[in-house]
Amino acid sequence: MITKEQAELFKKVITEAEGGFSIIFTQPDPDALGSAFAIAYMVREITNGKSVKVFHCGGFAHPMNRAIANKFTLFDRVTSIANFTEKDNSNVILVDSSKVNDSRLGDLASTIVPIVVVDHHRSSDIEQGKAGQCVIIEEIGASCTLVVELWSLLGFSFEKVEQAIPTLLALGIYNDTESLIDTTERDRKAYITVAEHIDHDEFNKLIRHDIPNSWFCYLEKALSTRKHLGDKTVVYLGELNVSDADVLAWIAETLIRHASVSLVVVAGMLHDEKKAEKGRCNLEGKIRISARSANPSINLSQFLEDCFGGGTGAKMMPNGKGSGGGLVEVGIQPWLIDSPSLSEDARKALHQFVSIRLTQLVCRD
Repeated sequence: MITKEQAELFKKVITEAEGGFSIIFTQPDPDALGSAFAIAYMVREITNGKSVKVFHCGGFAHPMNRAIANKFTLFDRVTSIANFTEKDNSNVILVDSSKVNDSRLGDLASTIVPIVVVDHHRSSDIEQGKAGQCVIIEEIGASCTLVVELWSLLGFSFEKVEQAIPTLLALGIYNDTESLIDTTERDRKAYITVAEHIDHDEFNKLIRHDIPNSWFCYLEKALSTRKHLGDKTVVYLGELNVSDADVLAWIAETLIRHASVSLVVVAGMLHDEKKAEKGRCNLEGKIRISARSANPSINLSQFLEDCFGGGTGAKMMPNGKGSGGGLVEVGIQPWLIDSPSLSEDARKALHQFVSIRLTQLVCRD
């Protein structure tokens, strides 16, 4: 459990900070949302109502994320990292991530210096031990677990807070531990703590969200084009709508359950429909990747970094399984930006090359 000293340091760092605060999460999901809004509440309480802005990278593409955002009107309470200004780059709090050299941050990569970091992933690049900084990174099921522990140690109560906060924390723990299957004792204890304060009927509606038809089409394509080499499975879906990017994780989680598979990597090249409408090349030259490992001996974070370099990350679940992914530059972006639409032959050759290279990188020994 988080120590009393860590909780006191968090409070001290927040109390001594001058000006407002910016909370950043790089991947919208229940764990990031729960962590962000619970910490935002604590910061406002500790500072007697100072300004706290919440910024997100990427979009709310996953149906569960959209359902949560609609339920709790989160679209009015978070803003895209594209709107982050130099003025916002002070008193930064990074949640559910511990990397500042992250491609998802765009131009902000390596420029932010967080005063608080709360995360449960491996491969942090945060320099720790600085004065005026509180870094809490522990490899457990969910960042929300750490936040619930921090919440309790600082004496906060769920009795009078808005329903969104305990519900988001419960969803974060539930989702990141694969429906409470891959949990530690700390995750279970934190979940029980917040579950006493949620509407379980509403909670069940959020976790039993509809799955769009396009996802089943992508799954069909994945099953027909996947490549098996030993105990590894590689899927390249080709062009992928930005709004469907979260389908990669869903497919990876499905394929890793195959009895003979210990590693799955699913990828797709993001494309921008607005550019296509203007007759420009709609490909962004970026590959979105989702990976799952069922082999405890695989350090998935290191494996992804070895394969694709920066822009990737992973966590290890309590049962030894790995879950990770990232956003990787293909290296041909200058050829694609603001260029005319690719011919069908050029497009086919590009995807064939990416598919072959992806398989080579993942399956090399």
